[in-house]
Amino acid sequence: MEVLQIVIKFIGYGLNIMGALAILEGWYQYSKGKKNDTFQEQDKGQGGMVYGGMIIAGSGIVLNYVANLISNLPQ
Repeated sequence: MEVLQIVIKFIGYGLNIMGALAILEGWYQYSKGKKNDTFQEQDKGQGGMVYGGMIIAGSGIVLNYVANLISNLPQ
């Protein structure tokens, strides 16, 4: 059971990194669109930042819930 919890923890770390990279890419697109006054790039950037935040929040909630369920299983 402990091995499964460690695997879930590493999956969570990977998803957090992926979410942070999505936020970074979204910020890059947003700032590029702001500089060039292109609203389409600004919208894409905002969407990317929201998507990255949702990945981080969702993975934190779901994976912690799953890890708690596994720790409460009878041995």
